[in-house]
Amino acid sequence: MNETFAINRAFHGWGHQFLYSKDMLEQLIAACGLTLRGFYDYGDSDDESLKGLEQHGGWSVTEGYPSVWIIEAVKSEECSDEVTSNFRALAEEKFLRYVASGH
Repeated sequence: MNETFAINRAFHGWGHQFLYSKDMLEQLIAACGLTLRGFYDYGDSDDESLKGLEQHGGWSVTEGYPSVWIIEAVKSEECSDEVTSNFRALAEEKFLRYVASGH
């Protein structure tokens, strides 16, 4: 996940808000108290009621990486304060301080 923060420090200077990696999204989902059900292709899902809901255009896959992540998650029984605190501390250390400094 450190690589994702490093890339974002560079891209932020070019006007991007934030670019997520699959690893970071998995950890962020857990930090939000959710359980990941899976990553899916555009219009796909294991749940029939969720198939074909995407409305945004421009979906593509380049060198194995989708231009849009489609993720399904469900609320966990309990949210770990430790996971949330650890993710927040890492984001502060690796990215937010950089942004706040005006770089």
